[in-house]
Amino acid sequence: MKKILLTAFAAMGILFARSQDTTMHSAHHDSSKMAQKDAAKMQHEKDMDAIYVKIGLDDSKKQQVKAINDEFYAKAKSLKKDESLDKDARKEQYKTLLKDRNAKLEAILGGEKWKELEKEIKDYRKAKGWEDEDDMMEKKDDNKKYKKDN
Repeated sequence: MKKILLTAFAAMGILFARSQDTTMHSAHHDSSKMAQKDAAKMQHEKDMDAIYVKIGLDDSKKQQVKAINDEFYAKAKSLKKDESLDKDARKEQYKTLLKDRNAKLEAILGGEKWKELEKEIKDYRKAKGWEDEDDMMEKKDDNKKYKKDN
């Protein structure tokens, strides 16, 4: 009887320890993912600042461009999460947001600087292997299941 009880307690102890190890590993994995995301975001900001310098934007223009982009990305993110719209409606609204953002940027920068910025950003996105901004909403929707699984 004692042997059975000892074996049962040992088995429970092993299961408990394994459960704790999995939880700790999962927490560590989540925090390292966040650190990677933060590092990638900081690198992206650094890269964009370099692009702004390359095309000759002053600090005032940089701040205006960043504000417009931040507003755009916030709206695009909420649009992507809006499940009341079907794929086509979401895509159309995204294109409208994109056109509005581009018009604001062109108004602030002027036609020539806007074309330079647009070219530099397209080159940057291509170098990173990212999809074209016009296709983002469509590709993100197609990958929704994959992102939920991982």
